[in-house]
Amino acid sequence: MPSVRELVGALPITSVQADSRRVEPGAFFVAIDGEHTDGHRFVGEAVRKGAVAIVAQRDRARDLGDLGGATL
Repeated sequence: MPSVRELVGALPITSVQADSRRVEPGAFFVAIDGEHTDGHRFVGEAVRKGAVAIVAQRDRARDLGDLGGATL
């Protein structure tokens, strides 16, 4: 199995975003459980908008369902 560094290094990442409203194709979306909202709720939106990678809390990953990619 390739390392995270190998996988992420191979992706055409254009930006890193924690706000799904700012995600554009090629973004790396970071789902943060914040003070006002939980970014895990917006993972699907980020993927639909073109996010190529997602960072989520390990204990929340199973809540995200099958997004069609690898889970590390």
